[in-house]
Amino acid sequence: MTKNKNVEEKKKNMTDEESNVISMSEGKDSNDDKKKKKKKNKQKKGRKEENIKYSSDKSIINVTKGMKDNFKEDDDSTLDTSNNVMLERTNNHPKVERSFRLQNNKNKFVRLLPVFFIFIVLLGIYLIYIMYHCLPLIYKDYKKVYLKYDLKRGIIEMGVFHFCLIMYLINYILSIIVSPGSIPDTEEWSLNDFQENNNINMENILLEKKKSGERRHCKWCCKYKPDRTHHCRVCKSCILKMDHHCPWIYNCVGYNNHKYFMLSLIYCSITTVFVSITMFTSVRNAIKNGEVRKNKIRKIKIN
Repeated sequence: MTKNKNVEEKKKNMTDEESNVISMSEGKDSNDDKKKKKKKNKQKKGRKEENIKYSSDKSIINVTKGMKDNFKEDDDSTLDTSNNVMLERTNNHPKVERSFRLQNNKNKFVRLLPVFFIFIVLLGIYLIYIMYHCLPLIYKDYKKVYLKYDLKRGIIEMGVFHFCLIMYLINYILSIIVSPGSIPDTEEWSLNDFQENNNINMENILLEKKKSGERRHCKWCCKYKPDRTHHCRVCKSCILKMDHHCPWIYNCVGYNNHKYFMLSLIYCSITTVFVSITMFTSVRNAIKNGEVRKNKIRKIKIN
């Protein structure tokens, strides 16, 4: 009997322990379920906010317009006060204005350095080619160069060189001066829903759409973008048929100046090849005569 009682007590203890384990596991499961539900609710809220930002519903557009009108007055007042404060500060501290102007001028000067470098290189090549190659061929009594007198060759080479150089300079200057082309300021290309957007953050106004099939638009210019147009951060505008921003011309290569840029490259390559071919003999003779002079000087020193 005692054995049976002990067995029954053990069974009861086992059942109690199992029930406790089951209850603990159920409690853990319930806590996990609660955490999962909270995560799902947070995800749903985030999705709703994203849908509000990136949806194309007209009601949402109207809501953004209403918010824009409500905040416009506050923004105007704050802008007026901030502008007045800045004017007072600049009037009291004229050094601030000078520092800003100096920074802008420095940036412009740094960006124009490649253009100045190209003009300096062209001037050096021009002087070397004319003084040490063309003039010795034209003038008989020209000194310091080891070339034979050849009037026809000198005139022809000088004419071809000047023609190619002038054509290169014309196209290079036009590629700098001519604007690459931008999106026209007409109603066809402007975003009609966001025309009054001067004093509001762009992120709150623009409704970005992904895989919607609608026309592309620029966030910074607030205009629809035609094919192959891109926004240049240096020029701060959308460029039609943009190829790249070239620092050597201080301009973007686009729809209007692409022809001049390509012609400048072609004429530059032609002039460099022409100069290297025609000046080969003069350079070779100069090197040979230089070696002869060195040998003569050595013989004189030895004697």
